[in-house]
Amino acid sequence: CFISVADGYDSQQCDNKLYSPFYMYMKSIVNDEYSRDISLKVRTGLEVCMRNGEYVGAFAPYGYLKSSEDKKKLVPDDKVTDIIKMIFMLRADKKSLQAIADRLNEMNIMTPLEYRKSKECAYKTPFALQKTESVKKKWYPQMIKRILTNEIYAGVLVQSKSKKLNYKIKKMIKTEERDRIRCEKSELAIVDRELFEKVNCLQ
Repeated sequence: CFISVADGYDSQQCDNKLYSPFYMYMKSIVNDEYSRDISLKVRTGLEVCMRNGEYVGAFAPYGYLKSSEDKKKLVPDDKVTDIIKMIFMLRADKKSLQAIADRLNEMNIMTPLEYRKSKECAYKTPFALQKTESVKKKWYPQMIKRILTNEIYAGVLVQSKSKKLNYKIKKMIKTEERDRIRCEKSELAIVDRELFEKVNCLQ
């Protein structure tokens, strides 16, 4: 039995030749092709933006804000850049990821999630490891590692780190390093390249 609410079609009850099973089958193929075509155009448009150095993410990474003049442009967030610099300096001094997390917790520094919530921004973030409030308010080694390994802090915008399997499935998968789109954006650098490479040699 096939039912199409939009067309008012029920294969067990409809005797209108216009809505024959073959007609509905062909219509479903056309609709599916339309969805695929739209998906391809959207993906192509986003890729062009990324290659032009425009930011297409839903929300800005920790340490950055979307420009009020251009939502596809990032600007450093002066309120947390010192925290990011401190994280890199502590790691350069060979502090463990856990020790850095403990230091931030002792200083009562808000986690990326809590900071985003305090600014009343969209605050969905990969830094939230669990859904309990106690976890959201604490720094963990994984959070520190994500910051230390994110090249944007050294002035390189890397996008297309994940993608949908296809236009029918919402599940996201990680892309290979060679398939990611990288753009040099020196104006976004919070730490210099030498320091970034130094701490990542310790990972």
